[in-house]
Amino acid sequence: MHAFSRSFRTRASRPAAARAALALLLPLLTLPVLCAAVSPTGSTPPAGGTAPAIPAVVELSPFVVNAESDVGYQAANTTAGSRLNTSLKDTAAAINPLTKEFLDDIGATNLGDLLTVANAEPEFEDGAGFNAISNRRSDAFNSPFRIRGQLGAVAIDLAETGIPVDLSDIERVEVASGPNSVLFGNGATGGLFNMSTKRAALRGTKTVLRTTAGSWAQLRQELDSNVVLRRNQLALRLFGLYSQRDGWRSWDFEDTHRLTGALTFRPWPSTTVSASYGRGELERNISMPWNAMDGLTLWQALGSKLSEGPADPNGAGTQVISTVNRYTFVENDGTVFNLRNRLTSRGTGGERLLSAELFPFDYNFTGPGATFSSEFQNTIIRLEQKVGRQLTLEAAYQKNTADNAAYTVGVSRLFLQADPNLFLTLPNGASAPNPRAGQLFMENNWQPETSRFLNEVGRLTAAYDLDLGKWLGQHRFAGLVESARFERGRNDGVIILVDQFGVPVGNAGQPENAANFYWRRRYLRPGDFRNYYSSDPSIEAPHIMVGTRDLRGRWVSFSRNGTSLDRRDTDSLMFAMQNFWFKRRLATTYGYRRDDTTFRSTVANRISATDPRVISGERIANEWVLAPDQIEEQGGIYPTRTFGAVLHVHPRISLFYNQSSNVGTPRFDRTVIPGILPPASKGKGRDAGVMLNLSGDDRYFARLNWYETGQTGDAPLAPGGAGINQNYFTQAINPMLDYLQQRQLITAQERDANYMSFSAMTIDTNSRGVEVEFVANPIPNWTLRASYSYTDTSRDNYFPEREPHLTRVLTLIRSRDDRGLLSSGLTIEQQIASLLAEIDDTAARNEVATTGVRPSKGTVTTRYRWSKGALKGTFVGGSVLYQSAPYLQLLAGKKVYGQEVRDLQLFVGTTYRLPRFNVPLRVQLNVYNVTNDNLVQPGRYTGDGLALYRVYLRAPRNFRLSATVEF
Repeated sequence: MHAFSRSFRTRASRPAAARAALALLLPLLTLPVLCAAVSPTGSTPPAGGTAPAIPAVVELSPFVVNAESDVGYQAANTTAGSRLNTSLKDTAAAINPLTKEFLDDIGATNLGDLLTVANAEPEFEDGAGFNAISNRRSDAFNSPFRIRGQLGAVAIDLAETGIPVDLSDIERVEVASGPNSVLFGNGATGGLFNMSTKRAALRGTKTVLRTTAGSWAQLRQELDSNVVLRRNQLALRLFGLYSQRDGWRSWDFEDTHRLTGALTFRPWPSTTVSASYGRGELERNISMPWNAMDGLTLWQALGSKLSEGPADPNGAGTQVISTVNRYTFVENDGTVFNLRNRLTSRGTGGERLLSAELFPFDYNFTGPGATFSSEFQNTIIRLEQKVGRQLTLEAAYQKNTADNAAYTVGVSRLFLQADPNLFLTLPNGASAPNPRAGQLFMENNWQPETSRFLNEVGRLTAAYDLDLGKWLGQHRFAGLVESARFERGRNDGVIILVDQFGVPVGNAGQPENAANFYWRRRYLRPGDFRNYYSSDPSIEAPHIMVGTRDLRGRWVSFSRNGTSLDRRDTDSLMFAMQNFWFKRRLATTYGYRRDDTTFRSTVANRISATDPRVISGERIANEWVLAPDQIEEQGGIYPTRTFGAVLHVHPRISLFYNQSSNVGTPRFDRTVIPGILPPASKGKGRDAGVMLNLSGDDRYFARLNWYETGQTGDAPLAPGGAGINQNYFTQAINPMLDYLQQRQLITAQERDANYMSFSAMTIDTNSRGVEVEFVANPIPNWTLRASYSYTDTSRDNYFPEREPHLTRVLTLIRSRDDRGLLSSGLTIEQQIASLLAEIDDTAARNEVATTGVRPSKGTVTTRYRWSKGALKGTFVGGSVLYQSAPYLQLLAGKKVYGQEVRDLQLFVGTTYRLPRFNVPLRVQLNVYNVTNDNLVQPGRYTGDGLALYRVYLRAPRNFRLSATVEF
């Protein structure tokens, strides 16, 4: 795991326009270099000195799909229906392969590029129904998404992955909708992006070099070189990626580099060994998809009054920052103040986003210091052995690891405020004139986080073919034995002030308490929006002398749940079969999988002052640390099943039915009451419909599908955003426990035993709807893909895991209540009544409909290529995307919806041979969001419906220009 001493990234100082211009020229500048490596004439033989011979026929593996049979946007086969290479027309499950031509045409480079064309959508889930918490945490690797209104997942070579997905090392993508994960183990009810990595190919030496430049100084260079060392016996493949880009919002960037080597060796015709090993790194900015909250406009409306003292002038629109010591470092000049009993401005009408005039949405308030970085590696080894003509065995081992680090802002909602204080207090207690009275500022406390993933899988798979003739049928059987281990360690921190003896400045019993925070403030220049961000952790904060105490910033663990080591071990058995009956008129599929799964979580406790780590200074007393000898264990045996049938009633008409069940992918990025990993959810699904081969020659294929899916026990609701403790439930319970401890009515041990610290709540989700897919190749030069889906999603059974914990802790609180007032001014009974009302209200909101789901989604993508004449080799095409308005919330008993999305993407290019080098060159321009629409859409309104609380942001019009040479 990372130690948290990191170097901060600095961007190039040259203007963005200059970088963009250079990026545009690079494809042209690099082409001569690329071509120089190529033989100057097409007739020159390869390095072996002989002309290439026609390769021998190689028998294909039953576990691998040959993408060469794909035509245009139309795929022929899949392994996602049964783990065996099967024709799509014989597959009952809803499988949608995305061919290489299709991915190249739309310019897809990552998972996000695939979501809209696959009728999926990003997942937005927290207390406001928005923005998945994992997007801004150190244990994030791929953005969460939904298919069919349910959570989706990603599998790499039929296994989970803990590394970021990039299509540079992916050979094939298949979207398997619904809970058909009997083939993959723990999976998502909504569906799965099943991705197959590149392997070294035994036929055809080929090198592909691609350079892409685009908007916001994007530069992406890819290498894919396959070399056959011995025909049909030995091949090596090297593929790599160098990519960097800025973003359309200030401070946004993403840099990633990858390099992988692969080998395939066939010592005998019946034996094939393949292996690959790759490493990579990624660094990106962490941003929130909204602007700052309003902490300003009420103060401005009331005259922007300044104050000489801590009292709030009547009607001035200000409030007291804190009633306890609050040491704040001002980054502008390096000074430190104690803002206890000092004032700050207030906004209008509670929490709401600022207008775009006061804080444009294309400026990112997390600033340059909010970063996520990952170093990852991936190992795959496979041995395939044919035994006779009917039996094939495959032994496989996969391992991927990722070491991640992140600097995140302490809360998801940061305020733009003004400083109304004419005087501020120095750390020594003296009053000093405020040189920035009346100026705007933003502030926060940084939370450094680290995490480490390990995913290791070993499996043995067998495939057996049995042919009993035309009437008794052909039968294929697959069996699997698998052992998998998934580990995640996480260490979330917060920066606090401690003295020279390691004692926190305010609350020694709870080092992570806000009374110990070392805050950072940054005063802003009005209208200079690029500088509207909270602070920069790369600026070193000074020591503070308070009496005899030498205070300095220090990282400590943030919470019990934020210090974790979780492990999941799964031993699996699977059996699947495909049966073709009555001259292949009927194709049936059956699968059964049994997963014996154990979840283990290491408990975190507060460390004592006598611990050697405290004495040595490695830790401070009462900080949360793991206790390796204390393991919480849960688990069980989870059976999953699938059954499907396809009846070819006519050569052009086929009926299908499929039903399946699964165990959901555990959410390792969140916890539920009482602070444990969520248990595995369960999913069920049914699909039924018709497949049409409209012309009888596979040129026009259509699939009409009705589906129903349900998931119980998932934990998608993050009640307070990114913060572990920041949700309405803990904000009610924990202050009452703090109050009772301060009054010595409960012990510190009783407080910790009942303290609530969790980040998610469970709910059941049900979806039903229809899907339509149409793929066509009307003529050899024209290909077309269209899809549409409608999803009706509902939820129920909100937050059942709160019991019996809620009843137990409320019983304790009530039994020790001394009838005093909490810091909120409420009595304990009033606080409890408010909490119970909030639970009922939140349940009603969440059970009405699923926030963020867009019921209707559709896309049409087409391409036409000229094969002769002056335009020979030129192609043109585009995509039209549609998503209906999402449900946002209930306001005054009425459902409120957002806005529709209509998006147009265009691409144009040409392929020709360079005259001198006789190698094909493909140049392509992709333009996204051509109409520049839907940039800022409402995501949620404030309770009064008068202002925005959350928004959806979409990138403005942008382009990518790529040049690809192949030799």
